Amino acid sequence: MGLAWHLVGLPVFSAGIAALELDGVLIGQWLLSRPLVVGPLTGWLLGDLAAGAALGALIELFCLEELPVGSIVPPNGAVAAACAVLLAAGPALVSPAAALPAGLALGAAHGWLESRVRSWRAVLTAEAAAELAGTGAVSWGPLWRRSVGMHWVVTAGFVYLSTALAGVGLGSLWAALPDAVRAGFERVWGLAPLLALGSLAQRLWR
Repeated sequence: MGLAWHLVGLPVFSAGIAALELDGVLIGQWLLSRPLVVGPLTGWLLGDLAAGAALGALIELFCLEELPVGSIVPPNGAVAAACAVLLAAGPALVSPAAALPAGLALGAAHGWLESRVRSWRAVLTAEAAAELAGTGAVSWGPLWRRSVGMHWVVTAGFVYLSTALAGVGLGSLWAALPDAVRAGFERVWGLAPLLALGSLAQRLWR
């Protein structure tokens, strides 16, 4: 992986993906943050639309019912899809059989991190209450920009660091695995559509 990717390419992708991810809970909610959009878009920009579409569709099925409700923060499907496609279609060229579970794991890790960010943003609520008590009004614009900006920076940083580290780590780990283990991962990758549809059917049944 070249220096240009880590200094220019990956930061640009991370910032753009973080901006799209804001659509999920903070801005718009136009479904632009769904894995079915993020995956193919990231793959297309990386020159591998097929990998992006496949990974995005699978992660969409796995995460279809996972919606943030109240204090519950589920795995982040947009981050999962983006990281999986960046690993599989980016310079690291990680096998999709490894990129899919890695993306799902990173999406779950971002969900945990997002719950921490929500706790940090509670400070803004206290500031708004203090301002309202002191002046009778609240400067919503600056507070909103700080809230959204905090979320965007954390997500962009997470995508950048996790993809950069996983790209190196997974490449080395994949090469070190016995042939039988790699073959097992590839077999699971081949069955991934059936597993994803089974997950969807189970959730629809509920």
